[in-house]
Amino acid sequence: MADVTLIQKLLPSEEYCHFAAEVKELKGGKAKTRTLALVTNRVKSDEYAIFIYKRRKEMEHTIPIFADTAITAPTDTMLQITTAEKRVYTFDAPSAECAASLHSYLVKAVSTATKNRANFG
Repeated sequence: MADVTLIQKLLPSEEYCHFAAEVKELKGGKAKTRTLALVTNRVKSDEYAIFIYKRRKEMEHTIPIFADTAITAPTDTMLQITTAEKRVYTFDAPSAECAASLHSYLVKAVSTATKNRANFG
């Protein structure tokens, strides 16, 4: 698990880090160590995003969580996130426990996005 407090210090004051984990991003046959953080805006607390940081804690990219974001777990340590644009991100967590926690948080975020879409159409 990554230090949520450290990630929180990198964020603007209006953003809140719920969960962070050091994972391997599997891309193009290579595995790169990344910090994956599930973040929400304190003002719009029902809008989630995944922030991906490089090793030096530099922001690499952001994955917004929408109702049509798919979260799957091909193995007990692997997670796949498929965006609305059909871009697939694959991560390997350091343990099954870490992957399960991350999966739980992400499923909750997608569920919240789905409820918001139903409520606000």
